[in-house]
Amino acid sequence: MIKNDLQTGMIVTTMSGSVYLVWKDRLLRRDGYLSLDNYAQDMTYHDRAYTQFDIAFVYGAEFPTGAPDAFDELLDPMGRSCLWNRFDEVKKNERRPMTLYDLEKELGYPIEIVEG
Repeated sequence: MIKNDLQTGMIVTTMSGSVYLVWKDRLLRRDGYLSLDNYAQDMTYHDRAYTQFDIAFVYGAEFPTGAPDAFDELLDPMGRSCLWNRFDEVKKNERRPMTLYDLEKELGYPIEIVEG
């Protein structure tokens, strides 16, 4: 997922644990907002001195219990599907040593290693 995939109504959580509502080109919360213009496509904050603003989780725009009663309910990710999380992305790009047994277990079926 990249910044351009964010849609109004989605919820994001930053590395500091703050929760924001995506609203057009902004991330809103009760006491302020962040501009999406300050984010790179990989959802890191442009000013690397403020990595606590990097987006760590993205949740779907669906609201699980109907219309919310208050703004704070909009910011509750509970019950929404997690669409992306930075930590899974890091794991996918990380090299890890595996044995033939590990590969077969991961794939769910036996394999044969061939030259190529």
